[in-house]
Amino acid sequence: MLLTNQRLDKLLASRVDFQARGMLSGSCLAPNALPTRGTMLPDEVRNVVLSQNDRNDHQASTNDPFADIHDQGPTEGPKVLSSVSLARCHVRKIPKTFQRLATLYHLPSLPILSSRFVYEQLHPNTEDISLVPLAELPSLSDCRVRVFPSAVATFFAPSDPCGIGGMHHERIRATPLWRNEYPRYDCVFVMTGLESGIHGMHVARVRLFFSFIYQRSTYPCAFVDWFISSDTQPDPETGMWIVEPEVDDNGHNMNSVIHVDTILRSAHLIPVYGNITLPAGFHFSDSLDAFSEYYINRYADHRTFE
Repeated sequence: MLLTNQRLDKLLASRVDFQARGMLSGSCLAPNALPTRGTMLPDEVRNVVLSQNDRNDHQASTNDPFADIHDQGPTEGPKVLSSVSLARCHVRKIPKTFQRLATLYHLPSLPILSSRFVYEQLHPNTEDISLVPLAELPSLSDCRVRVFPSAVATFFAPSDPCGIGGMHHERIRATPLWRNEYPRYDCVFVMTGLESGIHGMHVARVRLFFSFIYQRSTYPCAFVDWFISSDTQPDPETGMWIVEPEVDDNGHNMNSVIHVDTILRSAHLIPVYGNITLPAGFHFSDSLDAFSEYYINRYADHRTFE
């Protein structure tokens, strides 16, 4: 006990000395963060990240118990703010049209939402895309669609320096059969405004990653279910924001087709369990469907906390 107290006193004295010298002012990571402003992810870095992570998709299909061990980690390359790219390999032996994919994946609104997405891309000043008549929406019936099991988010992690340039990557999955056992549809932060922090983002759950070509332009997209904040302030007891699934008047989830460039990174949600005991056979893969409210877990890692 005496030795512990001595060491604590020395640490306190060191802090006072460092503070007097100005050594604790600012962040040691600030100089590293400055070069990332306004930069984009070079193609060669994106290719390295994708090639490294696409191998994990192949391993997962073989039911390798260690397949997802490298789903996230350091990435070599220059500092960039954020970038999301679809997996290099698409899902094979499935339909290639929107109508048939909507039936296969039980997403009946996929064709119409994809048409609205393209219209919004071609007319970015449209105030409310839902008010555009169906007859004015582009027809995508002739488009060949490719579905992807995952996407890779690459970003600079200022509070968790890793790799050569402090870059980090993580894989976001959306597949109806993960490792031949259960569905996995990850949640993400989507940039929807210019405000800082959570005020400029929404949480969404990815149901499908896909891409298609329309008028010689390739559109990498995600079909998502939206979550909305339950309050204007974080929960006072946990300090975490609470969100709930956004539903329409009929109780159906509100969904959209978004560009993958609007995705920042993955989000981790924890159910607000309440006082009800879970059934004995409850499976964790049903968690995002079984509860009415969820915490945005800001303690999942350093990057989410900041």
